[in-house]
Amino acid sequence: MAVEVKRYSKELREQVLKEVKDTGNIALVARNHCITYQTVASWVGAERNAPAKIQKREIKNIVARLKDAELENRILKELLKKPTNFG
Repeated sequence: MAVEVKRYSKELREQVLKEVKDTGNIALVARNHCITYQTVASWVGAERNAPAKIQKREIKNIVARLKDAELENRILKELLKKPTNFG
C-alpha cells in the first residue's frame, strides 16, 4: 500500500508559518488549512533550524578557504627559501 505524499506550494507554507507565528497555535492553523499537525510542526522546526544550517555552511566554507590559504603560505615560504640565480 503506497502512501500519498502531498506537495504544498511555497506560498502556502509561508502563509501557514506566518499564521503560526501570529497566533502561536500550530494545531489551530493546521486545522484551518486541513494540514496535519505533524506537517505544520515540521515546517516550524525547519524554519527555526534554518539559521543554524546557514551558519554551518558558512563555517565550512571559511574553513576550506583557510586551509587553502595555509597551503598557499607553505608553498610561498618554500619558494622563498630556494636560492635564485638572478645576477
